[in-house]
Amino acid sequence: MIRRPPTALSLTKQDVEEMRKTMNEQATKHSDGEERGRETRAPPQPTHASTPHTRHASASRD
Repeated sequence: MIRRPPTALSLTKQDVEEMRKTMNEQATKHSDGEERGRETRAPPQPTHASTPHTRHASASRD
């Protein structure tokens, strides 16, 4: 598999997990309650935009 910069359509499950891990690490730098509340109101755009596509693409790719 050729590694390309991740886009909304080319993300793999692994890419999404790495992004979530990175976001969680960033979130712990702030106070948990504040960060959690902010994410609930407005999810970070890359994850919000790519997650449905990722599920669909990986399901059809498998």
